[in-house]
Amino acid sequence: MRRLLISTFVLVSTAVSALADDLPALKGPPALEAPQTFWTGAYVGAYGGGVFGSTTFTGPIGDHYNQSPRGGAAGGLVGYNVQYRPNWVAGLEGEGGWQGFKTTNTFADANSFDTVNQTVNTNFSARVRGRLGYAFGDRALLFAAGGLAFSDISATENDVTAASGPYTRSRFFVGGT
Repeated sequence: MRRLLISTFVLVSTAVSALADDLPALKGPPALEAPQTFWTGAYVGAYGGGVFGSTTFTGPIGDHYNQSPRGGAAGGLVGYNVQYRPNWVAGLEGEGGWQGFKTTNTFADANSFDTVNQTVNTNFSARVRGRLGYAFGDRALLFAAGGLAFSDISATENDVTAASGPYTRSRFFVGGT
């Protein structure tokens, strides 16, 4: 009899543990952590656009100017950012491309009152800039930037070259977003 009781006890206890293995767990799956966002890495891009318009204004000595800018631009950019400590971001970016802008100005010469037609062209532009900013998560980067910009410029007056060119002009700039 004793053997029968022990055998029954062993049989029942193993059957209950086998059923417990098939029951769903009372605790849920492990919580997922939000992925870390980093601004570190390289990027490339392209841009394009145009300008068209007309304006008239009066100069400082009462002379009148009529301007009609028109043209387009297309180019690309490449850059690299590094994020450190934990939300500061530093980067370097280069940008350049075709810039086919042409502006025609018509004005009266202040000395002779003759009409002067002036045309200004530019064919390319390029910029190199550095950036330092603070990242607010993965959606916002508040930064200041500064660098050097280049562009070619040529000008003619009354179909006579006023400035033989093209000239390449360069200027420093500072800005932010």
